[in-house]
Amino acid sequence: LTLYVDLTVATKCEYLATSMDGVKQKSPASSEEISMVPVRFKLSPDAQLYWNMLRNVRELHVPERLHHLSERNSLGFEIWRHLHEFAVDRQNNASSTETAIVDACRIHGYFLMNKLRGKLRIKFKETVRLEAVSNFFIFARRQNEGFNFSHRIEKFGFGPRIAGIINPLDGFQKESFDRRDMFYYYIQVVPTKITDLNGMETFTSQYSVTHKRRIIDHDQGSHGSCGIFIYFDFAPMMVLIRKSKTSLFVFALRICAIVGGIFACTGNCMEEYNGDVINNFRQAVKSCLTLLSVPVKTRHIEADEIKTTAEVATHRLIEAARRSERHFVRLYALFSAYCPEEVLKEEINDMKQEIERKKNMLLKHEEKMIAWEQILSEAETPLTS
Repeated sequence: LTLYVDLTVATKCEYLATSMDGVKQKSPASSEEISMVPVRFKLSPDAQLYWNMLRNVRELHVPERLHHLSERNSLGFEIWRHLHEFAVDRQNNASSTETAIVDACRIHGYFLMNKLRGKLRIKFKETVRLEAVSNFFIFARRQNEGFNFSHRIEKFGFGPRIAGIINPLDGFQKESFDRRDMFYYYIQVVPTKITDLNGMETFTSQYSVTHKRRIIDHDQGSHGSCGIFIYFDFAPMMVLIRKSKTSLFVFALRICAIVGGIFACTGNCMEEYNGDVINNFRQAVKSCLTLLSVPVKTRHIEADEIKTTAEVATHRLIEAARRSERHFVRLYALFSAYCPEEVLKEEINDMKQEIERKKNMLLKHEEKMIAWEQILSEAETPLTS
């Protein structure tokens, strides 16, 4: 597993010592040791702009969870490319200009790690040149004076880079307001396998991090050495992320299910509507026959009721036809929304045939209604006389 680190500490390289546990071997692109390059800690205006952009993107990252910025896939690499260019410029300017203010150290490198517990330490050297400290004697109690462990982490991650993934420590900056500060980082690494739509597998890692700051004070019993200490350990599990999309077969199967459901609902609705028309007509005819079977002496007072019953039967017939029409309009809207064009044409033809069938049925019922109107008109004459 590859570990890549790129951070800048606001202390000169000649005062710092770095070491790492858990390294299996150096990667071919790395040197024998961690690269330590003298730079200036203060960023140029252009570098500060891109650094602020990286920090803004980092704020969108959800801690302790792999977060994919689908809208910013190219933004991360663009920012890091510019940061790398500006870091190289700072290095060149520091080495070529004698009057350049070199007050920081850039620590970076790529390493092949064992999947075991490890630690990266950045602290003071045990011995320094006397001329470098200008009569400042360093020993256990006073080695923390006169130095600054403010640091800026540009990149820190495990495994290959994945477009759009922001690690928790990318764009992380910590200011030191006391020269005796000691910074701890505890990282829990979770191996991750990502499978894309083409079946390509990428093995990387995501991690969660907790950090704290402690001030070294030997008089108060807070012992230690000021510096930056990054501890990392691997979780005994793996996260699988698989990208998938709906196949054409599944899509066609869902379309067929929708069309079949529409046909089933249409058949049930048609049976219900047809039953309503026939039942309404039967009820109207039954009412008319009941009234006509009443003795003549009592029928003359119910002539208006006979007319009303016939009108009600006609009204029910028309209302049933209107309901059928509204039903066909809704079906057309459903077909337009869910069916492809070829299926829609076939459904429209079926609907036309169904409408023609219902029209013939209504015409047949209309002829029966006309016949009953003649019977009622013939029966009305003796009732009114």
